[in-house]
This record gives sequence, C-alpha cells and structure tokens, in this order.
Amino acid sequence: MGYEEDEEFIEDYLSERPPQANLMLDPESRIWRLEIEGSASFLLHFMLDVSENGLTKKLWDEAKFDRLITYDLGELNE
Repeated sequence: MGYEEDEEFIEDYLSERPPQANLMLDPESRIWRLEIEGSASFLLHFMLDVSENGLTKKLWDEAKFDRLITYDLGELNE
C-alpha cells in the first residue's frame, strides 16, 4: 500500500463507526467463523494483511495444524 492508500484507509476508519472483526473457532469441530464489519477499504486491508499478526498468517498456521493432526498424526479419537 502506498501513502495515499494508507491515508484513505485512515480517513475511512476515523469517519465511520469503528470497524469490527471477530474470528471464532468451535474447538470441537475446528470450524472457523469470521465476521467483519466496516468500509470496503477496511475489509480489503484486513483480508489482504500478510503481516505476522494478519488474518492470512493466522489461518495459514491453523490450516497447517489441522493437516498435521488429521493426516500426519491420525485422528486423536482412534
């Protein structure tokens, strides 16, 4: 993102009601639920954030964990 895009994102953020994002996990089924509310620029920024604390990194790590549990270690209930 360039300076102009960052400035636009900040203006959108400050001019509207605060954006919200909730990422929830059902621990038994390991099904994720994502709720995001905000301007289009906030949603785009949130979903495309590839930083260490971003959504993409979190879901990537969780997907690797799910694969490890399911395929590499077998089902835990067996």
